[in-house]
Amino acid sequence: DNVYNQIPLNNVGREGHTYYKYICDNYEKLPEYTFFLQGYPFDHSGNIICDLTSHINLIKNKSLEIGFKYLNDHVHNTSLDNEKHTHWQCKNIHKTWKRVFGKNVGNLNISFNAGAQFVVSKKNILKRPKIFYENIVKILEYDIDPLEGYDIERFHLYIFNKNLF
Repeated sequence: DNVYNQIPLNNVGREGHTYYKYICDNYEKLPEYTFFLQGYPFDHSGNIICDLTSHINLIKNKSLEIGFKYLNDHVHNTSLDNEKHTHWQCKNIHKTWKRVFGKNVGNLNISFNAGAQFVVSKKNILKRPKIFYENIVKILEYDIDPLEGYDIERFHLYIFNKNLF
């Protein structure tokens, strides 16, 4: 029946809800690497098939040694304040940061990729407790397109790399 190993979810929280729900549901049995992709990944990364094939071959050969890597073509370097003023969807980005990380950081310089497609190691995921990811799921689950989803798209690098701020 379930040929593609599909897990039905409520249509809430943009892709971030799905990503973090997966982590919560599989926290104790995560694979060594997890690839997170949108439903149609080609809009943000025309080379996604080549990138995936390359990374999967490295995993098979046990030679992939990364904690986190974007899979998209375009990485943006900006700041929290710039995103707040440039993108109306990110008007509460500082508030969301505090809700996710539990502290304020001021006008932090950030890097993110449009499209939120990346690979992350089990080791990096497990650097944070399951309750941290459960909090993100709760932040995102109230609507199909919550504004916090746009903020969290900008936070993935920092969620999976505790030492960056």
